[in-house]
Amino acid sequence: MEHNDPVSAFKDILAPARWRQLCHALARGGVFSNYDDVFDGDRFKHGLKRTVLYNEKLAATRNSLTGELFPGTLCYVPPKDASGAIIAGKDSDYPFLMITHKKNVHTQSRTGSHRWAMEIFPENFVVMNEKDAAHQGIVTGDEVRLLSASNPVGVVGKAEVSKTPMVDIVGGIPDFSSTRVKVVRV
Repeated sequence: MEHNDPVSAFKDILAPARWRQLCHALARGGVFSNYDDVFDGDRFKHGLKRTVLYNEKLAATRNSLTGELFPGTLCYVPPKDASGAIIAGKDSDYPFLMITHKKNVHTQSRTGSHRWAMEIFPENFVVMNEKDAAHQGIVTGDEVRLLSASNPVGVVGKAEVSKTPMVDIVGGIPDFSSTRVKVVRV
C-alpha cells in the first residue's frame, strides 16, 4: 500500500496510526469480525430467524415498468427487457450467455495500479468452454470478438479455453453491456 496504491498520495492527511489502520483494511479487502464472534464451532451464530415463502407486501406491489403485480412466492422469472419481452427470445442470434466474474487477487478499481496483481493476471481473457471452443475452432490465445445486439461492432479479447464455464457460456472480468453474445474468431 505504501507505494503501490493511488491512496498513498494522501498519506499525509492521516496520523501515522490511522494510516497503518487504513493500509491494513485496504490490503485485506475490508474490516471483518473475529471468527469466534461470528461462528460457534462450524455453525454461523446469526442464522436466519425466519424464512418467508410468501410475501404479501411484495405480492401487492406492481412492477414499475410493466404494471404487473410481482409474484409473492418463489418462482422463476426469465430475464426480460423493459417492455416485458423475454431477452432469450430476442437474442436468439447470439448463442452464448455472457457472465462476469472476479479474479481472487484483483481489486476492482485499484487493480490497474496494483503491480503484483497485474503480474499474476496481466490481462483479461474471454473464458469459454472447451467444447464451444473446439466447435468454433478457437484455442487459448486466439483473438476473438464478442458481438451483441447492443454492441454489433463488438469487443476484442484473447480466448482462454477452460472446463470451468458451462457449454454456451462465456465469461470475462469487466462488465459488458449485454448478456447474450456471439463469439467470432478474428
